[in-house]
Amino acid sequence: PDTKTSLSLQPLPNARIVLRWAGAGDPELPDIISTGKNLITKAGGGMTLTDDRQTLNEIATQLAQESCLCVLLFTRSWEPPTGELDDFLTSARELWPKGTHVALVPLANRVEQAPDAHLVQQWLRFAARVGPEFVTVSLLPDYDAVSDTGRGVVE
Repeated sequence: PDTKTSLSLQPLPNARIVLRWAGAGDPELPDIISTGKNLITKAGGGMTLTDDRQTLNEIATQLAQESCLCVLLFTRSWEPPTGELDDFLTSARELWPKGTHVALVPLANRVEQAPDAHLVQQWLRFAARVGPEFVTVSLLPDYDAVSDTGRGVVE
C-alpha cells in the first residue's frame, strides 16, 4: 500500500488548551507543554463516552474564551489512530467554535525523544483523512538542539 502523504509537519502552535488522548503524556507532561496553559484535560482510552462528552463541552467552553482557537491533542505515537479518536474529532468539529484547529502531537515513549518517522507518517495520513483544515500534526521542539550532547558541543 501507498504509505505516503502530501501533508507535512506543522510548527507547534502556541495553544493554551491541552488534551491528552488515551493516557498520552502520563504521568506528567513536560513543563514546556504544561506551562501557561488554561486547560489540561484528557479523553479516550479508559475514559467513558460520558467523560469524553464532558471533555468536549469543557473544551468548547474554554475555546469560547480564547483568542486562539487551537487545541493541542497529545497522542502516543506508537498507538495507531483509532475509530474512537476519529469519532471524538467528528464530535469536536460539530461542537467547537467554527475555525477551531487541532494540532495532533504524537509523543515518543520517552517524551524527550522524537517519535520514529514511520510512526509520525501514520498520524499525518490520519490528519489528511480527517481534514487538514481542522487537524494537523506537530512535534515537540527538539530538545537535543539546545542541550549539551556530552561531546562538549552544543548543537
